Amino acid sequence: MLYRCANPAEARAARKASERLVLTEPLLRRFTVAQTWSALPEPERLRMILTSVALDHPAWALCSISAAYLMGFTDSYWYHSQVHMAVPHNARGTYTPKYVAKHTIPDEAPTPQVCGIRMVTPERVLLECAQDLPFEESLPIWDNALRRQATTPQRIAHCVECYSNHVGVCASRLLLRYANPASESGGESAARAAILKLGFQEPQLQRVFRNPNDGKKLRTDFFWNLDFGRKIAGEFDGMRKYKDEAILQGRNAEDVIIAEKDRETALNALGVMVVRFGWDAVHEPGILEQQLARMGVPKVGERELLERQKLAQLRGRMLHGTRLSLRGV
Repeated sequence: MLYRCANPAEARAARKASERLVLTEPLLRRFTVAQTWSALPEPERLRMILTSVALDHPAWALCSISAAYLMGFTDSYWYHSQVHMAVPHNARGTYTPKYVAKHTIPDEAPTPQVCGIRMVTPERVLLECAQDLPFEESLPIWDNALRRQATTPQRIAHCVECYSNHVGVCASRLLLRYANPASESGGESAARAAILKLGFQEPQLQRVFRNPNDGKKLRTDFFWNLDFGRKIAGEFDGMRKYKDEAILQGRNAEDVIIAEKDRETALNALGVMVVRFGWDAVHEPGILEQQLARMGVPKVGERELLERQKLAQLRGRMLHGTRLSLRGV
C-alpha cells in the first residue's frame, strides 16, 4: 500500500525526501519508496493505488472499471485515470481529491467485500462499465465476467430492469445481447466488437474441427458457415501467444509461428479459408473491413444494420487523463 501522511508536517517531510528521490508521491499525500515504485510493472502500481484508496474510504465501494480490474474482469490499465468509488447519497457532498470519481449508489444496494475491499456487485460493475466505456472496451469485460462465472445473463438482466431508469441501460441491453463467455481473451472480444460494429454477420466462437493429419482438435477464434458450403475462419493474432510462458509451454516464438502455419494448412485441407488479423486491424476498422469483405464475409440485413449502428454510439463518458499507474514515475 501507499503510505498516507497523517498530517501536514509528515507531508512536508515526505516531500523533502521526494526531492532527494528517496520517496515518490503517486497520489496526494500518499508516498512510497521511489526505487521500489519505479521497478514495479504498471499493473502492480495500479493495483496498489486502487487498494490504498479503497481502504482509505471503508464506507464507500469500488465500482466501474476500478472494481472490474480488481475482480479480474480486465487487465487493461489504459482507462484508469481515476479511482471510481460508489458513495451513498448522503456522502455526495464530502470532499474528495480529483483522482477519485464519485458514483451514486442506492443505500440499500449490497456491497460485498473482496480481500477486505468493498466493491459493488459484479452486475453493477458491468452496468457501470457499459455506461462509462466505449463498446469495444466494455465487451471484453462483459465476456470475461461471464467466462469466469462471476455472474449470469439472468442476474444481469434482473439488475438492468432494477436500474431501468438510469443512464446507460440501453448500452447494457446491447452488451447483454452480444456478450459471450466463449471468447477466450480480451483481444478476441475487442476484435469481435469491431466485427459487429462494421455490420458483418456475427461469427461462431471456438468452432472445433478435426485435423485430417493427426485427428487432433483444431479450434478457430471465429467461424462463418456461409451458403454454398463456403467456410471462413477468423484468427486473431495477439502478441500474447508469442510471449506468455503459460501459452508457450517451453516453446519459442518461432515454434508457435510454425505451428500456426501447420494449423492453417490443416484447416485449408478441410475446405476452410482463414483470414488473420491483429490489433492493427482492430484499431483501424477500415483494414479489418477490407480483409473480411475480401474473404466474402457477408454483412447483416438493413434492419439489423440499423441496430448495429447503436454500437458505434456507445462511446462512454469516462474522462481521459494521466494513467494512475504513471503517477510519480
